[in-house]
Amino acid sequence: MINKHSIYNWLFFPLLVSLLAGSAASCINDPAMEEDTSGKSTLSITVRGITITDPSTTGGSYEDYVKTLRVIGYDDAGTVICNEKYEADELGEVKENEGDTYIEITQDLEDAFQGGVCDFYFIANENYYYVYDTGQKLSEFLENANLTKSDLEKCNIAFGEEDDLVPDYPILMTVHSTPHFLKSGDNVIDGISLIRCLARIQLKISKDESVNNTLTASNVTLKGTYPDSYSLWNTGTYTGYQAKELNYPLTNNSSDAVFTSQALYFPEKLGKGGNAQTDTDLKFSFTLTEGSNSNNYEVAIGEETSGGGIDYDIHRNHWYTTMATYYGMQGSLGITFEVEDWKPETYTYELSNVGTFTTNAPNAKSFEYETGKSAIATQYSTEAGASSRQATFTVAMTAPVGVRWMAHLTNAQDFEIVTDENHAAEGVGGSSPVTLLIRPTKSFDATGERPYTELYVTLGTAPDNKQQFVDPGEYCSGSEGTSIPIVQVSASEWDTSASVQP
Repeated sequence: MINKHSIYNWLFFPLLVSLLAGSAASCINDPAMEEDTSGKSTLSITVRGITITDPSTTGGSYEDYVKTLRVIGYDDAGTVICNEKYEADELGEVKENEGDTYIEITQDLEDAFQGGVCDFYFIANENYYYVYDTGQKLSEFLENANLTKSDLEKCNIAFGEEDDLVPDYPILMTVHSTPHFLKSGDNVIDGISLIRCLARIQLKISKDESVNNTLTASNVTLKGTYPDSYSLWNTGTYTGYQAKELNYPLTNNSSDAVFTSQALYFPEKLGKGGNAQTDTDLKFSFTLTEGSNSNNYEVAIGEETSGGGIDYDIHRNHWYTTMATYYGMQGSLGITFEVEDWKPETYTYELSNVGTFTTNAPNAKSFEYETGKSAIATQYSTEAGASSRQATFTVAMTAPVGVRWMAHLTNAQDFEIVTDENHAAEGVGGSSPVTLLIRPTKSFDATGERPYTELYVTLGTAPDNKQQFVDPGEYCSGSEGTSIPIVQVSASEWDTSASVQP
């Protein structure tokens, strides 16, 4: 049976986060040496369903083992409000409540923190990993006092075949929490969960009950290519890796079944990233022998889609089991793809997926670029003051508070959203307004087709749904006002027909 879940539904380490204002009792007996913690803000974190006992001492699995946990927080201005790494002996004791195990830690926030919209990043088991293309240890990268939120979010991790397919060290796990508005005093954030950065892959071969002869499997190999890097975060978009050749022999880990391979761990492979011409699907190759007859087989790893096709992308924190059933030399080899939660847990996270936006009028008039067709104008220019000739909007989302929204363009080849000290491409509900500036990426060509794009916004809680950007009217297209049309104009067209509004 195929168990298909949304990538967010298998999340297995709920972290219940609350902001508390109070004092931390010192364990130092000498009152003169006690630190005055009154008035400090703290982050109380509960981590559920994990193991903190070293598997090397118990023979257990590294899949659930958390040896270290780092908490990094930024306020709305991008200032670090906490960055602390908890080692194994600082994670406390494992407690239990109605069969659910958990640990509790308390994170101090910077003294200057007075509340506001905050992002929190959690990284487990960082000690064994390196930043891609730098050779720098991940721990050294993360503990940098000047680490910006942008650099943290863009961090990619190196992956190597020899050490990482069957790691004997803890698996890297991370989560970037949805931005939340924390007021001064007590706050509660529910439903945060750590995510394994790798996928688990396994092959199982069996024979149908109609086959009476002994069946053996030999030359079992995993072939194709694997990514040499992956995103530290669960973006679902990273394809910046290089495809590395793989020819990995597998061993039989079962004495009862025909063949059950060891579990292997891989980064996600999304949309043939790296080089699409050389990046190939992962596939199992093997020989099955019944009596004196043998056949060779090759089966790609994938997941059956709702339309009956096969999706060969590999997503992190899923367990991909390829099951091959042998029906005899004259029959076919039955293949079943089972993709399921690595360790399913009940998960409930209720957060609004509809935003309430306000925006000012753009700085350019609506320009009629074809008969009956109008759009907001923007001009390509690299001269000083060019931004005054490029489509600009000031946008704020008043609700839901604490949820991130992102701006997008339908034509990212001919246009771009500027991100600098004065402009951004995203914001947070309940926070300060954001100035969006959309400009062409190249000079205007009067002989070609006029570049056109549409601006729209989505929420982090509903990435596939276009939000109502402003009330339907002169600036929007579509009956629900979800898109703002924008066209490129020449310098003369700007001066004569699309000049800046007073």
